[in-house]
Amino acid sequence: MTTNYVGIIESKLKQTNEKPVLFARSLVTSQNLIVPLRVANFSSEDVTIYKNTTLGIFSTIDEDFDKDMGVCGAVNSSTVCTGSKNTIDNIHVDCSLDLKQKERLNSLLEEYRNIFSKGPADLCRTSLVKHHIETGSSCHLRQGVRRVPIHKQKEIKDHIDNML
Repeated sequence: MTTNYVGIIESKLKQTNEKPVLFARSLVTSQNLIVPLRVANFSSEDVTIYKNTTLGIFSTIDEDFDKDMGVCGAVNSSTVCTGSKNTIDNIHVDCSLDLKQKERLNSLLEEYRNIFSKGPADLCRTSLVKHHIETGSSCHLRQGVRRVPIHKQKEIKDHIDNML
């Protein structure tokens, strides 16, 4: 009898541990109680991980977790898509898809067209993630303002005008 579980694997190793190995929190599928795990060694020396060493904690996910989830397709802006309906023609991929596969790919791209950028001006901000760079005890370095070279001033002005 095979036992397959879907779950999240999280590291149990402390960063102060003498072994400089890490792995990212991952969504994995275990097969017969074997959990695939990719470990990174960030030292220049070899690290031995012995059999039955506990590296992390595997937490299973309910089988019907995706039934409770809804698909979020809402967009907070009222932008009208002026792009071509034939999205597949604008993609230059060297592939050997037949006509039916191209139609399926085209419908998939059309269904999720609101997640693709159409140009440099339609990128937005998000408040879902707050970016922070840990500098430890080092002080922040701030450089003085520098004048833009004359040959680049027109390009910068044009770019700012396009954003406004």
